[in-house]
Amino acid sequence: MSKGFFLASMLSISILTANAQFKISQDIVGTPVNAKTDKTFIGSEYLYSTFVKGNVLQTNEKYFNNMDLNYDVMSDRPVFLKNGEEMAFSDPIKEFQLLKPQSSSVYVQVFKNGFPPFEKFTEKSYYMVLNSGKAIALKKPIKSIVESTQYGSATVQKNILNGEQYFIFKNGLMFKTKKDKKELLKVLDDKKEALNKFIADYKLSFKSDEDVQKLLDYYNSITNL
Repeated sequence: MSKGFFLASMLSISILTANAQFKISQDIVGTPVNAKTDKTFIGSEYLYSTFVKGNVLQTNEKYFNNMDLNYDVMSDRPVFLKNGEEMAFSDPIKEFQLLKPQSSSVYVQVFKNGFPPFEKFTEKSYYMVLNSGKAIALKKPIKSIVESTQYGSATVQKNILNGEQYFIFKNGLMFKTKKDKKELLKVLDDKKEALNKFIADYKLSFKSDEDVQKLLDYYNSITNL
């Protein structure tokens, strides 16, 4: 199986047929994740409320597919189900995919690490990769614990707060940005005029990640001319 299965193929189309099959390794090694009853906060540290099908590529080049996966955002690691038990991978993972069913096809979310350290993030931090090419848009899901005390109560309640950050990896550097026209064009200013026209022509509002992906794909197409 070609390693293009991960980024070269998947990011260019973002769609994978639900019945596609790939040759994989079977010797999955993991360690149990702490039971949910041990949690002291309200909410989930995982990206999704339920496990979804997905694929994994380890740093030793072993592939695993059609697994029940989730992303532990707070611990910044993929997790999987084995015989109904939640497990963390024992071997390092460099890429993983989460496949979200949408009617007859599957939307593929690709996560990858290995990007340069930036602020509190390291080379081991995972980002959702929105496109491929010279400039890559990255989305970093964030979950944090917020403490609050209700009026008249001495009990401190801990809740999960969901957030996200956006970056562009360009020329070997990480640039922090936002899902916003003005902020994105600050990073892509060498093609600002052409990008402004593209945004207007295609009525991009940047309310969705797909608009960010479209902008970066277009930027890469005219940069490589």
